[in-house]
Amino acid sequence: AFQFLLEGLQDVKERLAQRGICFLCLRKPPVVSNCAASIVVDRGYAKLCRTWRAELVQRLPAMRVVQVETNVVVPVELASRSREPAAATLRPKIQRLLPRFLVPLREVALEHPASADQLTAQAPLPALEDLDIDRSVPRAPSSGGSRLAEERFQAFLPKLARYGVGKGNDPSVQDNSFLSPYLHFGHISSLDLALRVSKAQGPTPSRSGADASKVGPEAFLEELIIRRELAKNFCLYCDDYNLFDCLPGSARHSLLQHATDPRPVMYSFERLQRGETDDPCWNAAQWEMVSTGHMHNYMRMYWCKQLIVWTPDPRTAYEWAVRLNDRFSLDGRDENGYMGIAWCFGHHDRPFPERAIFGEVRPMTRKGLESKFDMQRYQQLVWRKCRAASAAEPRLLALLPAAALGGGQSGGLGALFRGQKQGGALVSSAAAVQPQQQQQHQQHQQQQPQQQQQALFAVSSVAPATAAAALPPMAGDNNTNNSNSSNSNTSSNNNNNNNNTNNNSNNNNNNSNNSNNTNNNNSNITNNTNKRTAGEVKKVATQAAASGKAQAGGLLRFFAPSSKREEPPSKRHCPEKDEKLKN
Repeated sequence: AFQFLLEGLQDVKERLAQRGICFLCLRKPPVVSNCAASIVVDRGYAKLCRTWRAELVQRLPAMRVVQVETNVVVPVELASRSREPAAATLRPKIQRLLPRFLVPLREVALEHPASADQLTAQAPLPALEDLDIDRSVPRAPSSGGSRLAEERFQAFLPKLARYGVGKGNDPSVQDNSFLSPYLHFGHISSLDLALRVSKAQGPTPSRSGADASKVGPEAFLEELIIRRELAKNFCLYCDDYNLFDCLPGSARHSLLQHATDPRPVMYSFERLQRGETDDPCWNAAQWEMVSTGHMHNYMRMYWCKQLIVWTPDPRTAYEWAVRLNDRFSLDGRDENGYMGIAWCFGHHDRPFPERAIFGEVRPMTRKGLESKFDMQRYQQLVWRKCRAASAAEPRLLALLPAAALGGGQSGGLGALFRGQKQGGALVSSAAAVQPQQQQQHQQHQQQQPQQQQQALFAVSSVAPATAAAALPPMAGDNNTNNSNSSNSNTSSNNNNNNNNTNNNSNNNNNNSNNSNNTNNNNSNITNNTNKRTAGEVKKVATQAAASGKAQAGGLLRFFAPSSKREEPPSKRHCPEKDEKLKN
């Protein structure tokens, strides 16, 4: 993000020079501003921005400080003096003021432009290497600056007519504008965008009805003005906007009521950060964010809502969603991001029929996602992005599992979609260890109900080591013959798999299960905690044999969703048009 910011400052410097204005970027304490004639600051609504301004005014009490509000179309406090409960209440207030503020800015001529010598003598911008920043997150492949922001917008214009409907929501099509980070850093003006889109659309509509039916330019303006400025309103009037407690009482109470509901599986923060879950759709969204700095709008909703299912409680889910988004998104720490997370937890949304884990908060499921979009195509798109990004920035390889670079016919998660073999066997991800976690969770429920969530979290926190030993989670490579762990040593060949702590052995004649010893042969598949019927096993084996991908010998495992996976809500309760998160 800092490289993105510096690239934007370079464009600012060049554009100011064209108008005869010198630009100096100084890394000095605010006290140096005592020498200034006046100080001009922009209007940020997040707590950090407000703290900066307050400290500046406190340190320089005699200095004239001017605040401008140019990152919105309608000034936030003028539109509303209180926290708005929904877009429907803010929309008419903004629309009444649009004729006053949706006008081009006047360009003022300079009385004393800088000389050519003064412009030539300008100091260079600081280099990224000189900044004291967190370097554990490599730079994103996207570059900042007003010129590239304009290129993004021009590339988006041909897609504007179909924005917000059908393919416009499809993560595999990528019809988004990708302007969010440029808006976040001020590299392009929301007022300028609104004027140009309004001109292409015609007169700005004045109705105040729901936005669900809006498409094309109207849908884009709804997001750019109404939804974006609703996010500013949310962060300005709610100091806890980045915490679970910011949620309205009904959503918060409903989620907490279901906080002790059994989770089908839970993951540690480290596994989530690397995108090492049993859900290839979620993994792809996480990898897209880590490798590119952005995530498709529709996938943001699914990505965030799955955290509610996979973490010990909704408070933890909220905290981790904020941490991951702020750390890896180019537009992290933006008001839109905070409101988007809050929306996924029920803020600015209507209640839905009560169900496990989610309570009355709108659910989203993988089955519903895959029924709408070509998720295999999206997965392949993310693979290409990850490979390109890691080639340009090798440090990304430390943050991505090998499976994130797979694709095509090379294995990785594509094998799970297509049923391909890896190392002579159909291999799932770490699903093999998850039924064991679920069984332990159920035992703790019976024996120690008061410690239910702690016990489950403790099990999930050691899952990566177990998975790496027994079955490399999403390793994306074809070498499944040998893998070693200091805690669980597993060696595989065509006939045998042995483990010192949980001994797994394969022979040609016998299958048996107990708590510590699992025997699998080449003809049978058994699972002591997530049993598949003989019909299911036969069906998978038959399909594999028919496609020429089955081999005699080796360990055969197949990927299947949990039998406890929730069905998606009916379209009556969860229409697709309601699921679009305005970002």
